[in-house]
Amino acid sequence: MARHYAEADGKPQRIDDGAVNLGLAVDVERKDGTRTLMVPVIRDAGRGPSPSSSPHTTTWSRRPGPTR
Repeated sequence: MARHYAEADGKPQRIDDGAVNLGLAVDVERKDGTRTLMVPVIRDAGRGPSPSSSPHTTTWSRRPGPTR
């Protein structure tokens, strides 16, 4: 998914971007009743979280245990 194709000198070439961006389209209703798509994007999603760069990693590791 991190590759695309382009032509160079009339021949197809595979281009490796080295990064994967992940977007998820969400249907949202506005205050006036119309609908739109909101697409939040996670840049370089293939890299994965690292404890020093992601506040969610420490939050997830301290999640509460099972409840009754």
